[in-house]
Amino acid sequence: NKKVAINISAKEAESLDSLPENFCLISINEEFSDNTKLKFLEDRVLRLKFTDICASVNHKDLTYSSINKEQVDLILDFIEKYKDFNFLVHCMASISRSSAVCLFLHLFYDYDLKERFWNLSSPNPFVLGFLILEYKKRKSGEIFENNGLVYKFL
Repeated sequence: NKKVAINISAKEAESLDSLPENFCLISINEEFSDNTKLKFLEDRVLRLKFTDICASVNHKDLTYSSINKEQVDLILDFIEKYKDFNFLVHCMASISRSSAVCLFLHLFYDYDLKERFWNLSSPNPFVLGFLILEYKKRKSGEIFENNGLVYKFL
């Protein structure tokens, strides 16, 4: 059986009584909102907070941040840890941030996507691109220079 990646909304995540045994969950919330209230233990859950934008912006004395490198690294590490599991990925509406992660799983880990993905999704291009960039850096083992710092990607 092929593994699946399913994008769901925050309301759908909150309605789950338990996390199915062969699934893990990536929970993406808005920066200035409460975490999604889950009814189950969080041993296979990664929680993140970033806004559905492609660049950080200031508005009314608040800074709204897009996904950052630390969050991308957390997602990639979580995927590697649970690559034998199916994935549920949620954001507020299951349209942009969660679908970007699901599409990444499809493209680079050969996960199947359900019909709802193809009907409802509009993957955030910045989230998808950042995941692809950092994944390829890790796989190449090359040294990349970034803001004067040198990183070794294994």
